[in-house]
Amino acid sequence: VTDPQKKTYHLEIVAHNEEFADNLAYLMNLLHLKAKVSQRKHTFLVYLKESEAIARLLSLIKAYTGVLKLEEAKVIKGIRAGVNRQVNCETANIEKILSAAWEQVKQIKYLKEQGLFSNLPEHLQETAELRLTYPEASLKELGQYHLPPISKSAVNHRLRLIRNLNEKFS
Repeated sequence: VTDPQKKTYHLEIVAHNEEFADNLAYLMNLLHLKAKVSQRKHTFLVYLKESEAIARLLSLIKAYTGVLKLEEAKVIKGIRAGVNRQVNCETANIEKILSAAWEQVKQIKYLKEQGLFSNLPEHLQETAELRLTYPEASLKELGQYHLPPISKSAVNHRLRLIRNLNEKFS
């Protein structure tokens, strides 16, 4: 049995002749274990690739410690995979927030450079100044910085208006 901490699960039984390997695979498949036969040099291998099948076989031969180690490894792999998915999702969200914020900062700076910023309505100027002050903030956080606080949707609407004005003048 390969180390269950590895990426894939694998159990193999070495047989010295093809007939024995085929018969063993047949018996294992009667138990729905999905055994397969392969030849390596002068020996034959009966092998399993699915963790459930490996655990069932180990249980049938009363190798309970092996079953416990396999199940423990599966749980650990599952937890690691879940954590990795969560981290990847959060990283992608942060990158998305920062990319959008960077674009918004560029647009606001452009309007200032062109002397158009002072022509913006007061509420758009307030949102723009907050974006410049807090470039890494999410829309929700920017909304909380307003006095009085405004919704994420309102911040998004204001920044969209600024973007539209920027596109109109650029």
